[in-house]
Amino acid sequence: MDRLRRGWTRALVIGACVALVGFVVYAVVAATTTTANPSSGTFPKVPAPSALGAGHRAPSFELSRLGYGTAVSLGNRTLPVVINFFASWCHDCVAELHAFGEVANRSSGVRFVGIDALDPSPKTALKLLHSAHIRYPVGVDRNGNVVDRYLISALPVTFFVSRSGVVAGELFGTATVRALTEWVRYIGGKTSV
Repeated sequence: MDRLRRGWTRALVIGACVALVGFVVYAVVAATTTTANPSSGTFPKVPAPSALGAGHRAPSFELSRLGYGTAVSLGNRTLPVVINFFASWCHDCVAELHAFGEVANRSSGVRFVGIDALDPSPKTALKLLHSAHIRYPVGVDRNGNVVDRYLISALPVTFFVSRSGVVAGELFGTATVRALTEWVRYIGGKTSV
């Protein structure tokens, strides 16, 4: 009888663990599948993996530039800024780099800044950026100090910062050309067709 109880107890524990893992997978997928449409004023109602949202002042930063060059910072507050946090190990981050290259290279009136976050392979990140035709400055946040200031718990995430330095919105998960173009227009930049 003792053996039978132990068998049922073990089966219940395994079943509960499987259910918990399934729920966690569902929550992660649901939190990263969003599309924003700032021009229509409708934003996704999905729980965000980051706590720094619209209306908060964007934390300032100064980071060593990936590759070479002057330090990367939030800098000049006369233009709105698009800040993309990514890493070479992040599949969704790599998937969106071509969209960032395309939109950044045809946008005016807005700055783009990349942050290579917690990346053990900056050389790989540099190669990925080069292949995506990324020309904007990218800083290296090896220890995650800027990630912590922006309260980021998942990658990729992109912040759209107004001219006044306030976060106008966030985009979680893989960004598309369409979503980035709409956000650039929303924060006051222009994109050519």
